Amino acid sequence: MRICLQTDIPSPYQIELFDELAKRVSLAVIYTRRVDPCRHWGATQLNHIHLFLDTDQTRKLALQWVSCADLVIFTQYAHRPVRALMNRRHASRQPWCFWAERPGATGKSPILGKVARRILLRSLRSSTVPIWGIGTWGVLGYRAEFGSSRKYYNVPYFSNLSRFDAAFELRSVGLNRTVLFAGRLMRRKGFDIFLEALSRALDKADNLRALVAGTGELEATLKSSRLLKTSKFDVLGPRTYAEMPEIFAKADIVCGPSRIDGW
Repeated sequence: MRICLQTDIPSPYQIELFDELAKRVSLAVIYTRRVDPCRHWGATQLNHIHLFLDTDQTRKLALQWVSCADLVIFTQYAHRPVRALMNRRHASRQPWCFWAERPGATGKSPILGKVARRILLRSLRSSTVPIWGIGTWGVLGYRAEFGSSRKYYNVPYFSNLSRFDAAFELRSVGLNRTVLFAGRLMRRKGFDIFLEALSRALDKADNLRALVAGTGELEATLKSSRLLKTSKFDVLGPRTYAEMPEIFAKADIVCGPSRIDGW
């Protein structure tokens, strides 16, 4: 089966999924961008067929891939080249679907976001192709917006956890309890919620410690917080994807208060 999948950038957890799929089916991945300046993952080898929509030549090749595949999976709609591919596939009447986080995940105005999706996702709205929501939250959001005249599936992300096993085998458990936030320090990821909850918890639990790995727009808020003045708080800054197993092994509790992610 020939599958063509479009996504934004080569994120490590998606690369793991695509590499595994490529062992089982004929997979070609179309990346909109090579990097996101706000991400600090570092380069990861791609063991699957892919291209980037950054030249006229690759855009033409992407059109060929979209035309020839048995199934095309789109995950975006904001970029014009991606909408051109979606419109081409929709016009061909061949199988395709849309796979994404819940609508409105970017945190913009709900009303403006809904109007934008109505305009930019005309191909999806005028079809009955399936929508894959990332998590139950995603499924419910798209069903509420696009109606019940199509099929919805919960298709979450994938991560290969085998590399975490070795790190956790070396883990030692002491009297203190460490809570970890790993991700972008931003409102979308709920970092403000984390700081507020942690401020309350640290006042009540003498054996609680906090560990933060990441950077982002709320870093200034963190630096001005009274939490940094205590010995209970450790900020690691941005870390690579390869360092995550060792960092997670230091934590007793992982806190993920994201306002957008459907995992």
